[in-house]
Amino acid sequence: SMFWVVTNCLIFYFPHELGTMGVFSILQLSLFCGFNSIIYLYLIANTVRTRRRLRKQFLIPGKGFRDLMVSLPCLPLVLMQMHRHTTDYATYSASCFAPNGLPPHVPIVLPPPGMLRGGGGDDSMMAESPEAYSDEWDRHSVGYSF
Repeated sequence: SMFWVVTNCLIFYFPHELGTMGVFSILQLSLFCGFNSIIYLYLIANTVRTRRRLRKQFLIPGKGFRDLMVSLPCLPLVLMQMHRHTTDYATYSASCFAPNGLPPHVPIVLPPPGMLRGGGGDDSMMAESPEAYSDEWDRHSVGYSF
């Protein structure tokens, strides 16, 4: 993500130099920069929307603006964090060629370890309280939280 930002800034800042060297025309540079910007904004919007859904599902406190500010400079790290927190990799190993990165028998979404309330049925994935859930989630985070 930072690569896209830096690349677009450089290409936006140096269009005359690249154009006079015959590498790209101004139109090609503008189209490249515009296309990359649209793709980047689309990725940011979907990441923030997905993080909002994960917050709601796992009762994680937080606001959308913070998600936007975190997602903007370090999108790959944010995606890895969301992926890590939605699957128990200590129990299930990742699979390279599976559509979701997991073996077929593994549930796609799991709460962090220790979040399941005893019993079963539909209530088994609910946290006991948002406060307890948030504290437990923070202990499983690595240096930062959603």
